[in-house]
Amino acid sequence: MSAREESGPPGLPGTDSTNGYSAVTDNPIGAIPINTNLLYLQICSNVSGSIVYGALMQSTDSVYAICSTTNLFMPFSLSQVEAEVFPASTNAFTVATAGRPTLFLRAQDWTGVTQGGNSTPDWWFWEFYGTTGLNLSDNELDSQGLNTLLYDYENGIDPNIISFIFTITAVTAFAVFTNKFKTWSDLTEQSPDILIAQCVSTLGDTKTKRPVAVIDGVIHSEIEVVCVLKGSTKPGPTRMASRYWPFQGEKFLLFANYENNQFFSGYNAVEEYRVISLNRYFQTNVLSGKTLNEQIQLILTNRLNDLNGELARGQEEKRRLELSWTNAIVSTNAQPARSRQGGTSF
Repeated sequence: MSAREESGPPGLPGTDSTNGYSAVTDNPIGAIPINTNLLYLQICSNVSGSIVYGALMQSTDSVYAICSTTNLFMPFSLSQVEAEVFPASTNAFTVATAGRPTLFLRAQDWTGVTQGGNSTPDWWFWEFYGTTGLNLSDNELDSQGLNTLLYDYENGIDPNIISFIFTITAVTAFAVFTNKFKTWSDLTEQSPDILIAQCVSTLGDTKTKRPVAVIDGVIHSEIEVVCVLKGSTKPGPTRMASRYWPFQGEKFLLFANYENNQFFSGYNAVEEYRVISLNRYFQTNVLSGKTLNEQIQLILTNRLNDLNGELARGQEEKRRLELSWTNAIVSTNAQPARSRQGGTSF
């Protein structure tokens, strides 16, 4: 893994510059002196699993894009945006390696940068949609279907925040607000409570005496808190409100907000992506001694491995079923036609 600054590390001996990256030619990365008075990227720790933890140092402008490439000879316009950094609030960022054994990182000043003839800057498109002006335009409508994206940008409006369903029963109105998924780091920062829980009872359980409520597609399930990763809530029985439908006995990682009011008492995790299913063999003791980010990364990696296994088994089952059905058709077509009297039809 190689980290590079905006226009190559300043004053580095034994390097050449290609497309704004600095490619090491003579010296190992650990031996290269860097002028820390100028802008540069720093890997904060060794690569953990499939995540790189980095920081943008000595930044002077308001927003930067962290871009990557696996080939220094590739034009910079073809590089991939991995993250954005607002130095006024934080200079830290994370990048998923996604199976790329060699990865070069570069910081690009994104202040005022636009594409595709838009007035809305790329950093704003990326913050709310995870893409740039090459794929979006000023005139597209936000999640309300009322304002253009340019209008939302100029007036400081979150284009995703108002996406809701109203259900009116008698004189009581319920509104369920949902937000689109951005990044795991954003979800971790914005979730007051992060915990591992187990479903005690949920919709469809025949053993429960009290039916589980469903309001606007949100299922209220009884859960048992196994351990708390973030927040002050103690382990114990409580409830969860989510559009994710857990099964009895299922363990999961939960990004939530604990509420206690006249309408609901428990963990609010409406969006399905806030609930990450864990397999039955997952042991919470593997999380001991790790930071919150390391704990979440371990759980996400575990879930990704489970999904890859499920997909592989599903493809194999699909292949068997298709093969069986094809053979059945061939076998049926191969039988000679018979007349009703038992003779052969010509």
